[in-house]
Amino acid sequence: MKTLILPLFLTFLLFVSGNKTACSCSCIGDNSVKQEIKNSNEVFLGEVVNIDTIKLHFHEGNIYFFRLKVDIRVISIFKGRLNSGFISVYSGIGDGDCGYSFQLGKEYLIYADFKTRHFNFSNSVQKFLYTDICKRTCELNNEELNEIMKYRKPRSPKKRAKCLINKPVDY
Repeated sequence: MKTLILPLFLTFLLFVSGNKTACSCSCIGDNSVKQEIKNSNEVFLGEVVNIDTIKLHFHEGNIYFFRLKVDIRVISIFKGRLNSGFISVYSGIGDGDCGYSFQLGKEYLIYADFKTRHFNFSNSVQKFLYTDICKRTCELNNEELNEIMKYRKPRSPKKRAKCLINKPVDY
């Protein structure tokens, strides 16, 4: 009897997991710095001051997804309308969802886009900034910084600007 239970259980697991939709990361080509600046809504230099994993609930059933919410102290702005000294940027958590692996206390050159959906198949939410490994977001390095500065001059965020660190958005 025990020998029959294990194969039945494994068959059940394969059947259940085979019916799930899987999301995986697929980046097509590498953009030049000039092209990535053009394609991005915001390009800035910032220091990571906090990282949280947030749980996003979909109302259609008991389905949850996770995202990283990265709070960043903005140092210089190269493109966009950021006026705040602090901003939240969202990314995947990794493991095939293209999430960028930020580290607390490090400085990054961030190429980000405004989005109103966490996933193509999800409900609309309040506008937020998003980046991933398919963008040129990277840890601060002189080569990337010098390349950006060929096309854009940096500006500082306003010192008294409203803080744009967002609260987690639930569907």
